[in-house]
Amino acid sequence: MNVYLWKRNGAAFFHTDLDAAAQIDGFTSAPDLTVGVVEFEASGSTARIVDGKIVLGLGEDNPMAEGEKLPA
Repeated sequence: MNVYLWKRNGAAFFHTDLDAAAQIDGFTSAPDLTVGVVEFEASGSTARIVDGKIVLGLGEDNPMAEGEKLPA
């Protein structure tokens, strides 16, 4: 199974179903990033935008800025 991720308004959004992504959030373009569900879960099931790119997890090399929030 895959996790599909898109960038929108400076945040990363994810879905595991392309049809649901289109119907629920209007993501009709190809995902900006596709990863395996195991990799996504290993990242703590988090994704965010760093320097314009989708980054998985909250690793020490990419700590969250003070006040930064994960997308809902």
